Amino acid sequence: MGGPPAAYAGRMRRTSQLAVDISTMLANAGLAISARRLEGWALDRLGPDESLPIIEQVAHYGALAKVAGPGRGRNADVAALRLAARGFTCRRLRGALLRAFNISEVGQPEVLLDFSTEESTDVAFEQLEEIAEGMAASIEQIPLPMRRVVEKLRRNVYQGASEMGESGQDIFRSAIVNFLCPLLGGEIYDGRPIAAMFGVDPAEVEPEAVEFVNQRLRITTWELDEAYRKAPLDQVVILARWLRERAHLAIRFLGLETVTGSQLDELAAMLAPYGLFVLSVVSTQFDDAGQFIAALELPAGLAAPELLAPISAT
Repeated sequence: MGGPPAAYAGRMRRTSQLAVDISTMLANAGLAISARRLEGWALDRLGPDESLPIIEQVAHYGALAKVAGPGRGRNADVAALRLAARGFTCRRLRGALLRAFNISEVGQPEVLLDFSTEESTDVAFEQLEEIAEGMAASIEQIPLPMRRVVEKLRRNVYQGASEMGESGQDIFRSAIVNFLCPLLGGEIYDGRPIAAMFGVDPAEVEPEAVEFVNQRLRITTWELDEAYRKAPLDQVVILARWLRERAHLAIRFLGLETVTGSQLDELAAMLAPYGLFVLSVVSTQFDDAGQFIAALELPAGLAAPELLAPISAT
């Protein structure tokens, strides 16, 4: 009573000159952000690199104020993701990305499922079916906005189920198993459920297309996890901003009509490391990768071949 807890009193009384200067410059730009709030953001690792020119730090905090200011919630991880979609990085971003997908900070040994014999394959598919069953039953537990994407994919499957002569539930589970197979060391064995998931007529899926994906685009879950651990954050924010600026093109396809702009910010940031990894795979697996990447009209920094080198999992 009569003051802040002792553990915080010293910190709250201490205000750096840099914070005062940035607060003043923000005020001149019409943003009333106190020096104390700026320091609080810095303690949450949401602030910019203090070695940057002050004008760049002011721009960073100005963007942060729009995603983490009064009335916008106090989840620092969410603020870091939303900030990334505006092209700004911070020390919290890496951890926020890892926590969003429950990826450990330290890589784990790669343990692939065994598909080498008929007996081991049967055991592997039993494990995959069990995982898929659990995933299909726990969609409601997926945080927004990613849950809306998964719900849209599920609706696509149910709408096209009649053409495959099976229940939507069975086809959706089969699609999950087919997705999991290459991630855990196997191969896609039936591309039709995946096609249905993305709203494509399953009858149009050619065996050659499935074989092509199995041979040229195989990605394991360990490689993906490592991409999230190691993707350069300066590239992550560039791609996150690019994705966010084009989000309107995919809103209907991904079932995102009801999500907010801020949630689209989060989704763009969450998908950026994955996008970088896919670009790295494409750039090394296809002779005409340069033409494909050029057609995407990516920002100049991401278009440089040296920035698209595969992210090592070692």
